[in-house]
Order: sequence, then C-alpha cells, then structure tokens
Amino acid sequence: MTHLLELNDWQLSCFTSNGDCVYRQSAAAAEQDGGIVFGDIALGQSRTHPQKFNAQYLARLNTEALPQPIGPAHNHADLTYHQLKALKLDYQIESITIATPAHYSDEQLGLLLGIALEAGINVTGFVDNAFAHSTRTSGRYHLLDVGLNHAYLSELHVSNNLVKVVGATILERIGIISIVDAWLQVVASTFMQSSRFDPLHSAESEQQAFDQAFNWINSGLPDDPQITVSVDGVARKADITTTQLFAAIEQRLPKAQLLETENLILTPRAQSIPGVEVLLKDSLESVSLSQANFMALMQIQQQQAHGEPTRITQYQGAVTTDSAAVAARESNSSESTEPNKPPATHLLADHHAVPLTATALGAYFDEDGLLRPNADVIVNGAAPTSARLRCADQVLLPQQTWIAIRVDD
Repeated sequence: MTHLLELNDWQLSCFTSNGDCVYRQSAAAAEQDGGIVFGDIALGQSRTHPQKFNAQYLARLNTEALPQPIGPAHNHADLTYHQLKALKLDYQIESITIATPAHYSDEQLGLLLGIALEAGINVTGFVDNAFAHSTRTSGRYHLLDVGLNHAYLSELHVSNNLVKVVGATILERIGIISIVDAWLQVVASTFMQSSRFDPLHSAESEQQAFDQAFNWINSGLPDDPQITVSVDGVARKADITTTQLFAAIEQRLPKAQLLETENLILTPRAQSIPGVEVLLKDSLESVSLSQANFMALMQIQQQQAHGEPTRITQYQGAVTTDSAAVAARESNSSESTEPNKPPATHLLADHHAVPLTATALGAYFDEDGLLRPNADVIVNGAAPTSARLRCADQVLLPQQTWIAIRVDD
C-alpha cells in the first residue's frame, strides 16, 4: 500500500490511502544516549541542549554540515534520512507519494528521492500539497500555510477546470518557533514586572516556558493563559493576556505581502495559530478557511503517474475522495477496461444523449467514436488508458461531466 508523506517541518505527516494519519511529528532532532530522537521529545531539549538539537534540516533540505554531529548524523540530509528510516521501521512504510510545498526546488526533491531510497522507501511521485486545499473553481487565489521555521504563500490559478500552482513565497518571521519566541519575550517581560524574575536567564526555566507556550499552539490557547516555572523547588507563575499574545503575532505578520494577495485561504495549520484568522480578516477583504483533503493528493498523483517519479504542479478534472476508487487505482483496475462492459456509443448528460461521432464532439472523438490522441478528456477521474469508452464510464470534458452509454439500433 502506498502512503502519503506531507512535508511540513511543524507537522511532518504520513497518511494511509484511506486518509488516516499514522504519523505526525515535527522535523526536530536531538541527540539522546548516542542516538537521535525526533519530534516533541527533541523539542523538549531545544533550550537545554541547543548544541545537540536541530530543527532546520527539513526546511533547508540540503547536505550542509551540522555545527556538530547529532548522534550518527553529520549533516541535514543525515537527519532527514534517520527520521524517514524510523518512520519506515515503526509503521512498515514501503512506498510513498510525497506532498511538497511549492517553494522546494527540483534539486531538493531529487535529494529527498535519494534519501528515501537509501532508507528503503520507494517514492511514486511528488504532488504539490496546495492541492489538498483547492477550494475555488475559477480565478486566482493564495494559500497560507505555516511550518516550524517559516510560513509560505502558494499562488494558484484555476481556469477551465485546470488548477495550477503558479508561485510561492517564503515568509520568514511567522514560523512556529518565531511565534513561540515572541511569546517568550512577552512572558519574560510579565515575569520581570511582577517578580523581577527572568525565566529566560537559565536554560532549564526557559525550556519550561517554551514547552508551555508551544503547547498553546498544539492544543489551543486557554481563556486565561498562565506560565508556571519551577526553580530550586519554588514555583513562579505569571498571568498572560491574550491581547499581549495576539499583539506579538501581529508584529510578525508580513502585512505588506499579505495585502497584495487576493482571495486568501488559510490551511488548518494556519487557522490553528491563535489570533491569526481574526487579525487577517481585520486587514484583508477576502479570507476563507479550508479543510485538508489528503486523499485528493494521492488521487492526483495516481492519475498522472507515468513510471518514474515526477513533480505535479497542475491537474485537470474533478477529484473525488472515494477510498474504494483510490484502492481500485492502486490495483490498476479500471471500469473503463473491464471486458464485461460493452463499448459505449453515446454520452449522456441532463437526460440528453449525444453520439460519440457527433460533430459537436469532433474535437475529442474521431469518426469511429474513438478518443483522439491527447484529447482533453478525463475518464473515471484519470487520464484515459484506452481509446474506446465503455458503458458506465464517467467522462469529463471541459465544463461538462457525462456518463458513457450504449444505444443499440
């Protein structure tokens, strides 16, 4: 079974073909007992052991050497390899489709392909993860997503049922770590004003404050945020207002860039950042929310698979989320090639049947009712595998979906 691996350094996630998430951890690594631990365990050591911690490797995705080794890892690529290797061993991952943000270069994806193969994982292809949030039917729109080290904007264009990713911008100051760091400055200021205590003065107390602030991102901001730090057996507490936290985020929002967007859509990750949705809706005319549809990414990749792994930055046609249909494609079965279904002679839509040989369909079918080479047609949600349609095939022509039927004389 092929899984989907979504590249996001805050939530590196792996999904089954049914859309079930089997793995979700940050791309953060730390040395422990001579080995490497990842995700939340690693983040729990980010302030106490910064020399043995790294959360840049997936964002940079290169072979740059680490300042000092982390366990057996000597560079960013090594850390990526070890996290994928652990994923494979723990969840029996054999084959993956990789969902990637648009800002990754082809060279970076080529490196990732080699890393995955070295880890024993077959890569079927790459598909832009913006398609999991494709909600508009026409025009241009922007998608805002958030990672551990930065946020990014993807620009998409939809025309004649063709969805394209046409641009990507990295937003440096609004990653999860930078947001938590901004909140820690608020926390430190509050502690100093109330008790003349600086929780950022020592690594241990800073780690305690970091863990609690980071949890506000993962689990939601409480109505009355508090930070409690224990030093030498003494617990110190500070009450933080949501107004202070929202103001810290607002200072990091790249408003100049966002004001230039049209029809901004927030991913679930972006929506989960406290205050972001409200702040953006106060500044922009059109802000809407999306729900992630990761099964759509697998379906898009399967529709366009051509042997060697390729990068998909556009697709045409409607995408369904029928898990049975996805499973059928994985086993290379297709209704359009089942021999027990007779050849079609007509297309039916809105109670109106049109012969395949009709002049109106001449751009798609020849005089024998066969699909023309390179015709702009989607059959059963995928590119056609046969020139002849069979009964019950679902046929998508530009602007119209039809059912293939047979009319006997």
